[in-house]
Order: sequence, then structure tokens, then C-alpha cells
Amino acid sequence: MPHSRARYAGKLIERALKHSSITGVLGHRQVGKTTLAVRLSKEYVTFDSSLRLEEATSRPAELLENRKSPFTVDEAQLCPPLFPAAKEWVRVHPGKGQFIFTGSVRFTSRKMIRESLTGRIVNVEILPMTLSEMNQKPLTSHLSQIMKIDRSPQLDAFVEGSVKKRLNPFLHYLSTGGLPGICFFRDEAVRHDRFESHLDTLLNRDIRLITATTLSPLQLRKLAAYLAEMQGSPFELKAAASACQAATPTVKKILFAFESLFLIRPIPSEGTISKISYFFEDQGLASFLSKNPTGDQDKILRGVYSNLRQELHYRPHPGNEIFSFRTHDGTDIPLAFKFEQGVVGVIPSDEKSPTLKALASAKSFLRVFPEGKVVIAYSGSSVETRDFRTIAIPYWWLC
Repeated sequence: MPHSRARYAGKLIERALKHSSITGVLGHRQVGKTTLAVRLSKEYVTFDSSLRLEEATSRPAELLENRKSPFTVDEAQLCPPLFPAAKEWVRVHPGKGQFIFTGSVRFTSRKMIRESLTGRIVNVEILPMTLSEMNQKPLTSHLSQIMKIDRSPQLDAFVEGSVKKRLNPFLHYLSTGGLPGICFFRDEAVRHDRFESHLDTLLNRDIRLITATTLSPLQLRKLAAYLAEMQGSPFELKAAASACQAATPTVKKILFAFESLFLIRPIPSEGTISKISYFFEDQGLASFLSKNPTGDQDKILRGVYSNLRQELHYRPHPGNEIFSFRTHDGTDIPLAFKFEQGVVGVIPSDEKSPTLKALASAKSFLRVFPEGKVVIAYSGSSVETRDFRTIAIPYWWLC
């Protein structure tokens, strides 16, 4: 059962409760926020109840009185007056771990909320489940293991821990995604209906919390589909505007709204090509939206991004960053992970052996990051090394 699965975010939330009066639990709709928050709380209310929302909007301070801590308020972003009331409450009644506010919208995207809770809240974001989390395995450490490989015994240890992984779960993951409220249904028709309902809520209701757009749900869906199909590629604003038949300033506002709803995430670029790229938060939803199925290399990129980023996200550090590295001379590293131990660039490849282009990109990347590593996530069945700085690894081993 999906609800019996432990979540990697759980420990971060428990830690936040020990240090902050108010803890925000944020993430994509259907990602499992409510289930996790309820487990950690002693009292719970939800603003999905219109009656409760109406009461809280008119008398927010009363909602907070005489509660057992932690007290969870689900979908808190629906009631902006609650936030200044909570700020005043914890000022008068200081104490750690009093409230958990869950949200399917970034609180900072709503002005009244942002200004109310500056310095008063610690936010923890839950990502869609990964393959390791679904299978109740410990949080992976592939990136740090790769950084440590500088001789054969370390490489052998990495291979030994990965060799049993199989391709089929990786491909299945791309179609079902990691939203517990959707991905665990085995019936494809049921998942289809769930995704459809999910999109309807996002594009017809939730987006209005962020921006008063005049775009139709069909235009919004076309833009979302364009983003799903172009994941990891340098973003072209004019092409996106053409895809949904909207003006470019309007598209910029919608992109901000999509980010605020945890639908997409921007990836900055280093190198001489400075265009950002976008990835969908949930790859099942991205596959559902895509009318034009992506190629094998794009699938590798999507799957590796979704499953490796957890290693930085759930081990927070000030230096953690995900970026791309592209140059005008043809270097193309669509994913790079900068973290405490170093920098690992990732090149997806649907070839059975590393290509000359991939090796040239790796060489260019390592000139800029001489202490880094490059992984060619390829379709071969074994590991190949190039002086332990460039390592070709079967892509499904990286999940």
C-alpha cells in the first residue's frame, strides 16, 4: 500500500519541528504531504472543507487556540489571513514544533503570506517518490560514491551494489511517475483518469491562486505539454509562446505560476550558452501530457534527473546546485550536480558505448571543473572507465 511507505522528507520535517515554531510541508498536489503531516501531528484540519476555510478566513486566530502540538493545517495557502495570525501567535506564545502548514503552492508566491512569515517558518519540500523510495530502500548515495572512485576497488564496490538493477522498472517509472495518489494504481485507465483530474485542478483552479490569467485551460495545457516534451533542452520563450498561442509576457507569468505549483523546476546554465532549461517535477504527468513521445536519450535524461536529484534535495547543503553546462563549441552536459563532495556532470546516451561527442563534452567539462567527474549514462550493460574521471554507467543503475 502506498500510504505504508516511509518518506525521505520525514526526517527533515522532524528536524524542522525541533527548531521552528512553524514548519511548512510543501510540494506537488498528490505528492503525499497530507499523509506524512498527519503521521507527525496530534491535531489536523483541512481547508479542503469550505466550512472550515470560511471560519478560518473570518476568525484565523481562533483556529490556532488551544491546539495540541504539532497542529497541522492542510492546504494552508487557501487562507492568507491565517499567516499573520500565526506570526502573532508564535510571537506571544513562543515554542518549537507548534504548527505544520501544508501547501500545494509555494508560500512565497503569495505576497500576503510571504511578508507574514519571513523568519518564522522552515519549509520542507517533498519530491515525487523515486524508485528507491518506492522500494523502501535507503536514500541513494550514487553521486558521492562516484566522486570517491579513483581506483578499481572503489569502482568494483559501486558495480556490486548496482548490478542487480533492471531496466524495466526505470521505464515503468517514467510512465507512472512518483505521485502516491496516482502512481500506485496498476490499471492504466484509472491512472489516466487520475492524471486528467489532477491537471484539471491545477489548470482550472490552483493556478488562479498565483495569477489572474486570461489564458484558457487548453492554452495552459498546450504550454505544459510543450514543457514536458522539451525537458532539459535550452528554453526558447518564443517557441513556448507559439505552442500555446500566447504573448511572451503572458508566458513568463504562467511559467512563474507553474513553478509555484511545483509543476516544473528551472535549471540554470553555466558555460557560454546561458539559456535555462526546465524539468517536470513528476515524470508520470510529463509522459501523460506529451503527445510526441520523447526519444530514448530524452527518457534517460528525465529518469536520471528525477532519481539523482533526491541525493542533493534530502541532504541539504548551502552549496548544492543542479545546473547544465553548454558551450558554443558543442559541449553539452544537460545535467550537473554540485554538492559538498564535488561536481558530477551527466551525459545521457542511448548508444551501447561512449560516443566521441560525449567524450569530447566530458573533456571540455573537466577542463572547467578539474576536480569533478563525468558520468556517461548510456545503454551499455557494464561500466567503462576513462582514467576514473569519465565513467560510462548503464543509466538504470543510477536510480
